[in-house]
Amino acid sequence: MKTNGGFARYCSHRLITLSILLAACFFYTIGCSTVRNTALNPGTDSLKLANGSVCLLSLRTDNKYKPGWPPEVYRITVIDDSTKKEYLINLIEESLLKKAIKDTFSTKKEGPWESFISFQLPPGSYRLSAIAGGCTKGVGVAAAMGSFDFPFDILFQVENGECVYLGRLEMTNRKRVSEDERPSGGKLGLLGQELSGFADGTFDVKIYDNFDQDIQNFKEKYPVLSNQVIKKRILPQWKKPENRS
Repeated sequence: MKTNGGFARYCSHRLITLSILLAACFFYTIGCSTVRNTALNPGTDSLKLANGSVCLLSLRTDNKYKPGWPPEVYRITVIDDSTKKEYLINLIEESLLKKAIKDTFSTKKEGPWESFISFQLPPGSYRLSAIAGGCTKGVGVAAAMGSFDFPFDILFQVENGECVYLGRLEMTNRKRVSEDERPSGGKLGLLGQELSGFADGTFDVKIYDNFDQDIQNFKEKYPVLSNQVIKKRILPQWKKPENRS
């Protein structure tokens, strides 16, 4: 027979697991997509450009609507504009279940999330199609996970055997002021979606050239880039998606 404390921990674990498994189904219904990890890590000692060009993107997210729920990016979706092949760029090294349980019992600071992202693609024409992620927090004896999967339609080119900087992309979640604005996330896992502000919030997006500062940060994080020639091809400006729901 479980004590009150033991029963609470048991219920907490079951609620956490159920919430995260629902989110995992949302994030990893991948069908025929090709999943790729980031191209660089701090221990990378050489760039194998024969395997594909390396794209560099500085990414920052913030949640002005619900500051206690910083939107961390888990995945970027890129589509080959010619073949329509979908690439899912995975930004987290551990499983979503393991990460979410750890995040539930850790203290997450408020404020923006930032990352210097690298991914490798064959030469061709591509579209940045979506950026997805979330935030998990403990709520009483349970856990709540808010998730977002925000659409983009940004065309960019990748040339053969290059290392190319695509710019700095900043996403800020704010409260929607019109039904015409696309929500940041759906209503799956309602409690987490409402608490995080992803259900009734929307992202404002800014893309700009921050080459000097960003490349300095990339080189500090990935020393393999220190003597690498890095081209610059900034992504086109973002156009706000319509709410089609």
